[in-house]
Amino acid sequence: MTAFKGLRRQGEQFRDLVVRHRVAEIMFYVLIASFFLLETRLHRNLFYLFLPFFIAWLARREIWQRLGRSRLCGLVLLYLGYFWVSQFWSLGYDAEDFMNATRIFLFIVIFLAVGITLFERAPTAVAKLSMVTFVVAAVTAGMALVLFLTTSEPFHDRFEGFGRAGHPILGAHLYAAALLVVVAHLLPRAESLSLRLLYETAVVLFALVIGLSLSRGPILATALTIVVIALLRGNLWIYLSAGLLLATIPVAYAIFGLELGDLVSRGASSRPALWSAAWELIGEAPVFGHGLMAEVAFRNEAGILYRSPHNILLANLVHGGVVALALVLAIYALAFAAVLRQVRQPEVLLAGGLLLFGFLAGQTDYRLFYVNLNPEWLTFWLPLAILGRYDLAEPDTQELGSDSI
Repeated sequence: MTAFKGLRRQGEQFRDLVVRHRVAEIMFYVLIASFFLLETRLHRNLFYLFLPFFIAWLARREIWQRLGRSRLCGLVLLYLGYFWVSQFWSLGYDAEDFMNATRIFLFIVIFLAVGITLFERAPTAVAKLSMVTFVVAAVTAGMALVLFLTTSEPFHDRFEGFGRAGHPILGAHLYAAALLVVVAHLLPRAESLSLRLLYETAVVLFALVIGLSLSRGPILATALTIVVIALLRGNLWIYLSAGLLLATIPVAYAIFGLELGDLVSRGASSRPALWSAAWELIGEAPVFGHGLMAEVAFRNEAGILYRSPHNILLANLVHGGVVALALVLAIYALAFAAVLRQVRQPEVLLAGGLLLFGFLAGQTDYRLFYVNLNPEWLTFWLPLAILGRYDLAEPDTQELGSDSI
């Protein structure tokens, strides 16, 4: 008993250290920024390294009680719980699948809980995260762009960044998220002309690398999202950002001797064949789907097999059926409703922009949101964490301090 009390006391001291010195907060910023720095395995290992500190941050009953009052959190937990249960009717399900499904479930819950409590406890947390993301993304994009232009032939080779952005399509999604951080959150908060011009320069940089990725889905989704943000916010500098984005890609293509039509015709898309194959699988299990861990494959016209239908809604239908589709659409509906209620808040506008981009880009990409640490987390789970503090069913009027978290 004495040993148990000693361990408990040490655990409390460790947690106090994590909270007092904002260790978990800093680690959260590093985890997001590392999307632009680390490869998949290293990035996920970094998350594992941070887990004890995140768990220490969350080791208070009051935190979970507050999260339990959020309608959005409840719906998200229902969605995750349904997919976790769906593993049991997956064909070929085994013990390893159980461990993987449970691990991912816990990781997403921990990530969301840390994000929501962090953003609620520290009103400037979103601003700090935005600045860290902007700096890291801009520096890595600039370095990768110089390397690309000096060693590759644009439009014959596709732009690749560093870390998770080393894949052209994933890079386009990541730099689109960075662009939205600038336009939706940093620009509206900028107070000096020089800072605004710096951010507009970053818009051009991110637009250029997105265009050079030759990823049609993210390019279109980025353009549509920026236009919607401009219409919602009505800020002159955001209008300028939208204009710069829409002008940068055509101008860059003209400089390198490519027409926009060439982007459309650079290669036949496999999406229609993949979607057709997905509908065949959906017809076999329309209500509950084939289960989270079902080993499904989608064949294109060339006979190449893909693990993803490249459509987030179809992926939910394949693995979770109509039930999963209804849940994910309900999450989007509740989240977008929260955005419209608080759209004048820069952090809410950012969350809405990330969600909208993820939804639009998800019509031609993504597998599932129930995945290990992936770029999809930036366009689904992170914005939901930002919105979580605005969706408490019974919000406290007292601001949380370090002693209450």
